[in-house]
Amino acid sequence: MQHLFNLVDGNAALPENGHCSPALVARIARFQRDVLHYPHPDSRVDPNGRTIQVLLANASRKGAGRRTPTPSTDTSWSQWAASKWSSLSQAMEGAWSSLFAERSTVRRVNSPTPGGRSAGAGAVPTRGNPTQIGVTDQDYVNAAAQLGSGIDPLLVRACAQVESGGKSGFGPAGLPIIAYEGHWFQKYTHHHYDETHPLLSYRYKKKAGWQWQKNNKDQTTAWKTLNEAMELNAAAALKATSWGMCQVMGFNYESCGYKDVFAFVEAMKQGSLGQLQAFVGYCKGRPGMIAALRRKDFAAMAYAYNGKDYGDYDKRFERAYKRLGGKV
Repeated sequence: MQHLFNLVDGNAALPENGHCSPALVARIARFQRDVLHYPHPDSRVDPNGRTIQVLLANASRKGAGRRTPTPSTDTSWSQWAASKWSSLSQAMEGAWSSLFAERSTVRRVNSPTPGGRSAGAGAVPTRGNPTQIGVTDQDYVNAAAQLGSGIDPLLVRACAQVESGGKSGFGPAGLPIIAYEGHWFQKYTHHHYDETHPLLSYRYKKKAGWQWQKNNKDQTTAWKTLNEAMELNAAAALKATSWGMCQVMGFNYESCGYKDVFAFVEAMKQGSLGQLQAFVGYCKGRPGMIAALRRKDFAAMAYAYNGKDYGDYDKRFERAYKRLGGKV
C-alpha cells in the first residue's frame, strides 16, 4: 500500500517499511474521500474491494513506462502489477484467515470498538464452550406454560425445529447457530457502511437474497461475516444477527429480558435453555403470537414470528407439529 500510494502521489513520501502507520491510515482515508468520494471513509483495504482495485488501476496508469526495482526489465509496470495482483489478493485473504483463527485464543481487551465497548467485551470467539446443548421435554412444557394456558408444548418444539433446521441451537464449533442480516445492520448503523461494505450493509429486497446467501452459506462463513461486521460496529452487528435454536434476532434483547445485546449474546452462547427462554420472551413481545399459538393458526404464527415476508414458514410449522404428533 505504501508503494502504491507513493506511485500515485509523488508527494506522499510514505516510508515503504510494511508498517501500518497512522500516516498510511490517514492516506487511505484521504484516497477514499477524494478519489472514491466515500462520505464516510473507513481506511480499510479489503481483498477485491473497491479501494485496492481503483488504487491499483491508478498506480498502473501513473507507473506505466516508469521503471521500478521489482519488475523485470522486459515487463511493463502495468503487466507486472496484473501478474502480482493474484498473489497479493491471496496474501490478503490469508492474512484475514490467520487473524480469524487467532481470535479463538487471543482476546483484545484494551482496544475500543466502534460499538462503544472494549473488544474483549464484544469480541466473538471462533469456538464456543456451551454448558448445555439440547433441551428436555420438560423444558418445552415449562416454556409453553410461561406463554400461557392452552398452548401445546409441541408447538414450541416445532418452532424450534423449523428455525434451527431440525438441529440443536449449536453448530459443530460449539457456537450458536446464527444468520447475519445485512439490512438490519444497515438500519442500526444509519446507512454508514452502504458504500464501503455493500455485502455487510444493504437494502432489504426479499427474504434470503443473494447477499444473505453469500454471508450465510454455512456457519463458518456466517461467523466470519459477523466478525467482519463487528469490526465496524459491534453492537449493531450483534443486533443484526439471529441466534440459536429459535433464531431470535439480537435487537430483541430487551423483550427477552436482557439489559443489552451483549448480555443477550452471552446467554445464547451458554446453552440451549437460554435460547429457549429467548423464544419465550420474543413470543410475549410479538403482537398476536400468543393468540396464534393458542388457536394453532400457523399462518398467523409465521406472520407474527417472521413478518409479512414469511414465505412457507406456516407450512413448515404445521408439518413439524404434525411430525411430532400434534393434532390440528
